[in-house]
Amino acid sequence: MAKTASVPFSLSQALLTAFDTNDRINQYLIENLPPEAWRAEPPDGKGRTIAAIAAHMHNVRVMWLKAAAKGSKIPEQLDRTRVTPAQAVKALEQSRAALAAVLKAALDTDGRVKGFRPRRGGVFRLPDRPRRPPSRSDFHAGPPGRTSPAAEGHVRHVGVGLAVQIVASASYRGRAGTAASAVQPSAAR
Repeated sequence: MAKTASVPFSLSQALLTAFDTNDRINQYLIENLPPEAWRAEPPDGKGRTIAAIAAHMHNVRVMWLKAAAKGSKIPEQLDRTRVTPAQAVKALEQSRAALAAVLKAALDTDGRVKGFRPRRGGVFRLPDRPRRPPSRSDFHAGPPGRTSPAAEGHVRHVGVGLAVQIVASASYRGRAGTAASAVQPSAAR
């Protein structure tokens, strides 16, 4: 078998691709969630609905854009009590595109977002020579009450865990049939 020429690795492109992949995972989960689970209360009665979690992810992106992309077109925030799955997918795509443009501009220069001043002195950036391994606070650095884009996977993890609990709960099974049929992707139904 003939060897193919390897493409040089681009850290900037890898980070942007990972960010895009993250958003495709969010879209896939929302699009394949059973409709009854979208607004179902958590089985233990504590925490947010999946609709509220999706709105939260978008709204946090919007807060970061307001701080980092002044003067650019920033999407509207979502109402966590009224958002539909279709609205969430559309809004997450808009905030992904806007935030990806900010990230690309920063990665094409020195890795910093110009004019952005988070509370810890700088967003997570990859220095030429790290002086220490990155810590959790590097990934979560930001204005008080705001979660960094790097923490979005954790928020999605919470949402997926909640979806599994809802689908597996007895009250949900009574409305949707069996829990096993409810978790199959819509294309497989």
